[in-house]
Amino acid sequence: MLIKSPWDGATSLLGLPSPIWSSCGRVGVQRVFESHASDSLWYLQARNLKFYPLSLRKAMEGELSLIADIFKASTCDGTEKLLKDFNSWELLNMNPADILDIPVRLCDSTGVSLSFLENSIKPYLIPAIGKDELEKDFKIATPAVYFASATIDYSWQKGAGTIYRRPSLFKHELISMW
Repeated sequence: MLIKSPWDGATSLLGLPSPIWSSCGRVGVQRVFESHASDSLWYLQARNLKFYPLSLRKAMEGELSLIADIFKASTCDGTEKLLKDFNSWELLNMNPADILDIPVRLCDSTGVSLSFLENSIKPYLIPAIGKDELEKDFKIATPAVYFASATIDYSWQKGAGTIYRRPSLFKHELISMW
């Protein structure tokens, strides 16, 4: 029997598909797209996860400003400090496990509801604001470079059209490796 996880709200905040749970625990992840399109979906998830701290920080300049002086997170070297004090490099290099824990930790430590958090951050997530806009706001001059096997499927470039709205940009940011 499959049941919804209590973490479904947290994963949807990150732009990830909701996990499927059984009475024994996590058994898989729902696939939103079938066939080759699912390859680019995993890229989209990784990108959304990587940029989530930047989106949260932008939200802390608006509706979430009350928690900016309260919420702490760990940098990639394990130092704990207020998220509002992270620089761009620290935000982009947070441990993925720490990023995944942010929504639940933030709600537990500040008393903010998950629905309020979701509504507050939604306008700042990459699907709403765009990767280029976040990079510009945080003064990231050189876009991220993505490494992939030289045998990658065409769906990566196809997914780039969704991400950048201009697939030609993606070819400069994807480095094929043998």
